[in-house]
Amino acid sequence: MDLFDAWWMGSRASKGDVRDAKVAARNARRRARNSRIRLKRRVEQLEERQAYFALVMASILEALDEDGVITRERLRALMERVDLRDGTADGRFDPEAARERGEDERGLSDASSAKKHRPVSEDAPATSRSRARRRSRRRRS
Repeated sequence: MDLFDAWWMGSRASKGDVRDAKVAARNARRRARNSRIRLKRRVEQLEERQAYFALVMASILEALDEDGVITRERLRALMERVDLRDGTADGRFDPEAARERGEDERGLSDASSAKKHRPVSEDAPATSRSRARRRSRRRRS
């Protein structure tokens, strides 16, 4: 029974209808609470993963800097350049926006990307063929 029916029927609503409405409300509250609990757990899991990946990235960057592979200044310059690929200098990179602008994640336009990636011959090792298939699927999507 919905609210309109209860109003329309007035005092003629049966005790069963009222009981059904209370049970439905209690079940809705329980589902909402369970949903909040699941969402809270998921947020905690994602925060833990993000913290782990931040640690991994910081360690890799420190090792690259210590080994002289890339300096912090060079990395900052690259980050600024990559940041602009999606059209907005906001400290983030949106691969989808970059694709819409005609660039891939590496900053290559669709035309230059096609020139750099030649098809792999059939006698090439299976791993190369697999990589080529994955690349072509990514370009199509």
